[in-house]
Amino acid sequence: VADVSSGFRRLHALNACTNDFDRVRWILNVPNTSNTLGPPSVSRGIFYVGTDQGHLVALADPSVAPASGTICSNPDVSVAACPGAGFKVIPVPAVLRNVTLDSGQILTEPALARGRVYVASTSGTLYLLEP
Repeated sequence: VADVSSGFRRLHALNACTNDFDRVRWILNVPNTSNTLGPPSVSRGIFYVGTDQGHLVALADPSVAPASGTICSNPDVSVAACPGAGFKVIPVPAVLRNVTLDSGQILTEPALARGRVYVASTSGTLYLLEP
């Protein structure tokens, strides 16, 4: 990317067992983050990721819920110019929930158990979220 720090706000899904052209499955510019994401957790195609602005974001792989739009596999290239530049137009996953938590950054990996999401903030608060 042209701006390295902008890459820290993006979540990329990759197809590890395919050719280079099809390698990037989707890209999301995660909302409510300035420059740091926590590690994501996934269950049944739903991804959960915390942000440095204290949000827990749930997003759906495009195989689970319709994409919210498209982006070039090289985010520095516009969608219109993407194919001509040798890149692929890929989906942007839908954000299902964007939950604002009360305190601290969410930089730990969300734990998933029995249909619940557990996440801790840097302020020492442990949250339990149910669907």
